[in-house]
Amino acid sequence: MNTLRHYKNFVNYVPARTKENADLLDNGVGFSKDENGNDWYELRNTFREDTWKLVYAKDGSVIQCEQDVQELAVQGSAGVVELEEIPAEYSRYNMVQWWWDGEKLTWCPMYFENQKARLISMASKKIEQYADFIALGEEGLEGILNSWRMYRLAVYKVDLSVLPFYDWPEKPET
Repeated sequence: MNTLRHYKNFVNYVPARTKENADLLDNGVGFSKDENGNDWYELRNTFREDTWKLVYAKDGSVIQCEQDVQELAVQGSAGVVELEEIPAEYSRYNMVQWWWDGEKLTWCPMYFENQKARLISMASKKIEQYADFIALGEEGLEGILNSWRMYRLAVYKVDLSVLPFYDWPEKPET
């Protein structure tokens, strides 16, 4: 994954009013500049048309990835990097699963860790619910309770050392 251009630490600013930007300023268009004071609207002309442009946040999470630089919104972003290619698995539909690690576009461990925590939390709530029903005399729920306990244990055991991970245990029937 070859990096071509990389502009960092965008901040919002209000440029001096000129004849060229007066209409934009009057209509609330935001302006951003990078850490070197380069205006985003001028930087857009430096990118090649046949490359990918990746906008990322301070934590590295992907905000946008497009080939058309006109589609990008950089206000408040940590940076924009130009890439000759991106992983074949990347799409705008799984964008939240990716992050910029400073050198390359890669799977986001935090996304998968959050998914695991969410599944454990959901299972814990189900276990608590069924345990309460049983404690209050409901009968015939022990099997469901144990199914949720086995599911939660299976999720605990998921090894996230190899990403992406999509083979989550199947939820019990309720």
